[in-house]
Amino acid sequence: MKEKDIKIRVFDAENKAVTLPEGHRIEIVRHDPKDIKLSPQMYSTAADRKMSLTALLEEADPSDRDANGQITGLDAFERQMQRFGIVANAIPSAGISASDGSRFFQSNTPESAILFPEFINRVARMAIFEPDTVDELIGNTRNITGSVYESVRISWDEDDVLKRRVAEGAAFPEATITWADEADRVFKYGVAVNTTYEFIRRCPLDLLTTVITIIVKQNRLREADDAIKVLRDGMADDYQTNANGAGGEDASSVASATPRNLSFRGFLSWAMRFYPYSLTTLVANKQTLLTLVTMAKPSLDPFQVLSAMKQGPDGPSFNLVQSFWNNYRLVYNESLPENKILGINKQYAMERIVEVGADLVETEKIISRQFNKMVISESHGYSKIMPNCIRELTLN
Repeated sequence: MKEKDIKIRVFDAENKAVTLPEGHRIEIVRHDPKDIKLSPQMYSTAADRKMSLTALLEEADPSDRDANGQITGLDAFERQMQRFGIVANAIPSAGISASDGSRFFQSNTPESAILFPEFINRVARMAIFEPDTVDELIGNTRNITGSVYESVRISWDEDDVLKRRVAEGAAFPEATITWADEADRVFKYGVAVNTTYEFIRRCPLDLLTTVITIIVKQNRLREADDAIKVLRDGMADDYQTNANGAGGEDASSVASATPRNLSFRGFLSWAMRFYPYSLTTLVANKQTLLTLVTMAKPSLDPFQVLSAMKQGPDGPSFNLVQSFWNNYRLVYNESLPENKILGINKQYAMERIVEVGADLVETEKIISRQFNKMVISESHGYSKIMPNCIRELTLN
């Protein structure tokens, strides 16, 4: 198609066709990846603006997007990889092998070395954002631009809030939403990978991707332990219950030291304590989890029985309106003490605070090839939102 054959119509804010003033024209410019000058300073610029190098490259060389805003084809970073002939993943069916690390450090294209730290960053980010144990405990993620954050505190007088009506002229029940008195800090989670430029130079990039992914996923196990610690710290006595015995969920069950038992009735009673919320997620160590899943249950679900019951041949059936008992998600974690079951409503229990723009690698050392280890890290913390959506059951 010739340039003169391209017809462009211009519309104003009210979607009315307009004519450009005489002497004015519109030019459609498609950035060429080769026009972008890569430099180590780009990482500093990206960090100052709390974004990744990939996002910075997208501003200079925007990708094509579909109607939903999703990138189609290669993104800006991948186009830079293509520019220098760097293949991240092998395509055996086409007889294409992945490049090795030396492809980033070609003497005739020194700019290509700038891409290597972001390549490591992207691999780490993919592993970080894959679903993991800790994600089963998080209802919300809040991004911050520094290393200090304030936790949300929600409080009310339950007797006031549960009032069904307010007399004329009387004050309404109050719920208070504030920030915590003391600020918390995010923590760095990371690992120093002992390696050398010589290893990187000879390592295929798809193998390097696999190794880094394994390291990052292993590192995430510690995050789940810390998230569980935050959920349990400072838990009020009202939210801690015994399974059996006097004052327990199932008072008819005789408490005994061994074995630690859990009745179906006691478990259902504990689940109802979450009302008006619902229990969604259970966390326990191996032994307690086995006790939970093997507890004696009636041969028929009690609510199946209720539904089948009729008050006469044409009587009504029974249906429970509230969702006390759902399908629960079970999380195995050995940091929890034996005989303790931690229950939460995932949506309201806790949020994760992520420091945006935190460095994942020691960029300058990697670009200059003066490294004997690569530090891969992320920075975040955890904060409780609704304490009454977090409860603990003890198999006494």
